[in-house]
Amino acid sequence: MNFRTLPRARVSLTPLAAAAFALMCFGTAAQAQTIIHNFAGLGLAETSVANGGRYAPPDTNGAIGINNFVEFINGGYAVYDRNGARSAFTTDAQFWRDAGVSAALINQGLSDTRIKYDPGSQRWFAAEITVASPAFVNNTVLLAVSKTSNPLDGWKSTTYNVAGATTFNDYPTLNIDANAVYIGSNDFTGAGSFKGVTLSSIPKSSLLGVAPTTAGIATFKQANSAMGFTPQGVTNYGTGYTGSKVIAVSADAFNKVQVTNINNTAAAGATLGVTNSITVAHDGNGTLARQPNGSRIIDTLDDRISGTVQQVGNRIYATNAFNDGNQGSGTAPGFNSVHWMVIDATTGGLLQEGLLNDASHDYWQPSIAANENGDVVIGYNKSGANMNISSFAAIGHTVGGVLTFTDDLLLATSAVGDYTDGFGSPPSRWGDYSATMVDPTDSNVFWTIQELASDSRNFGTQITAIRLAAAVPEPETYALMLAGLAALGMVARRRKAA
Repeated sequence: MNFRTLPRARVSLTPLAAAAFALMCFGTAAQAQTIIHNFAGLGLAETSVANGGRYAPPDTNGAIGINNFVEFINGGYAVYDRNGARSAFTTDAQFWRDAGVSAALINQGLSDTRIKYDPGSQRWFAAEITVASPAFVNNTVLLAVSKTSNPLDGWKSTTYNVAGATTFNDYPTLNIDANAVYIGSNDFTGAGSFKGVTLSSIPKSSLLGVAPTTAGIATFKQANSAMGFTPQGVTNYGTGYTGSKVIAVSADAFNKVQVTNINNTAAAGATLGVTNSITVAHDGNGTLARQPNGSRIIDTLDDRISGTVQQVGNRIYATNAFNDGNQGSGTAPGFNSVHWMVIDATTGGLLQEGLLNDASHDYWQPSIAANENGDVVIGYNKSGANMNISSFAAIGHTVGGVLTFTDDLLLATSAVGDYTDGFGSPPSRWGDYSATMVDPTDSNVFWTIQELASDSRNFGTQITAIRLAAAVPEPETYALMLAGLAALGMVARRRKAA
């Protein structure tokens, strides 16, 4: 596996800083990581029985709270304790019925689940769209908020419709900060032609009332898709911010990422600001993923940012996947790479980017999370001619402002090497996304939920928690550091005396 970092600027270090950098980079034992929880989530074999029908892909999503992990996928909602013991399971349709959504909306059909736990309000937020078949226009966004920090205490819901009679809002994104909840979508005509994008900003205070509402919602519809394809608001659990940004790949050109300001989101009257383009070194649609049976039928999606975009301090973290070596083509040979970015939250400029890849395997469906120490985890799928579709995590650390991925960790492997979604002709659907997050009770613990293949026709999901331990310098490092500092001190004294 290659961990390729693409530096944005040359760094000049003072002697003392150089010694510290040497200590951190060369003399420090690699930061250890331990899988502390690893259990199977919902799968198609189970949800199809509950729903009386099969749904693919799962739209793999979940979140960790104080005591529970909640999984929310196409066809299923489940609550687990931290050890993986399940305490609740129902269909996604029943979840919305219990939250108060009308049967008329639910009966339109449901798709594209998203869920998050918000440490600031200690509430859970969930979203899904109606399908509005057979016309496939004028569909509705469903939003639910938990009554307490315990998801088992029940949920309350609200809905809104900004699609209109000629538009279908597809592929909703869900992001949260101290001020608002952000829902983005790609928009299509009823015939399936791309029509533009929409972003809605909803004051969080409106959703946290006794009865959640969308009062104060601001909706921005763009036929020109200036803010980019699959717009993502930024999830930021910090405080003291009056504005945020919207991040997305360009809808018009590869190698471009759009960064758009959004302001005054805590109440009615939010405004969308200027959009700036970032040039990135790599981009292009994904290729079909390989499996040990020699097939290449797994649809890895395109280059959109499918998972959460997260801000910690002044850094925004995002990830997507693309076809390396044959950019711009989704079916031709090549191999899929995971691409990660760090964006300056103040300027909107690109601080750093890099790739996770190797030519023998395909990497896809990544999701990213970071803590206040600059530790970063990317969860993703990986497969190849010698590897069943597997769940992996890449572990990164920030030293001197530079993020470097040093380890990848195998989390779970599919039971078979010949998965097909069982819905007819290939390509076979996968994803459409995954979720990775920091534990709200311990920022050294990261959770990820990824799709796997339970058998040749049924998907499963895997939920994993990884603990990162503090780096410990090796004994010989101290001697090297002291010798280096002593030498630097002599040089400094000589220079001062000169």
